[in-house]
Amino acid sequence: MLNQTILIGRVTHIMSVDPILYEGRSIRHVTLKIPRVYKNTEGTYDTDKITVAIPETMMHVAIAEGNLIAVKGRLEVFKTHMSATQLTVMVERITTLSATPPSGEKK
Repeated sequence: MLNQTILIGRVTHIMSVDPILYEGRSIRHVTLKIPRVYKNTEGTYDTDKITVAIPETMMHVAIAEGNLIAVKGRLEVFKTHMSATQLTVMVERITTLSATPPSGEKK
């Protein structure tokens, strides 16, 4: 069995540290904007915004809004405070690919 996810996208939002701990560590949620590989009916590429959970100990990597990053992680389901379940990407490794967005591109 394999539970591995690799995402490459541009950071659009960095949320504050969660008040809950994950396995004894604080985590921070970061939203990535990831373009789809196919065009829609209007001939443009749609984008998905996917939120990933990054342990606070990994935030030493240069993560800022507008940066293009690659994350490797695993999918996890955990219970929220309201007994609902939530699927999240728990990041295990981060690589910064580009520190600034290309000219003319919005974050």
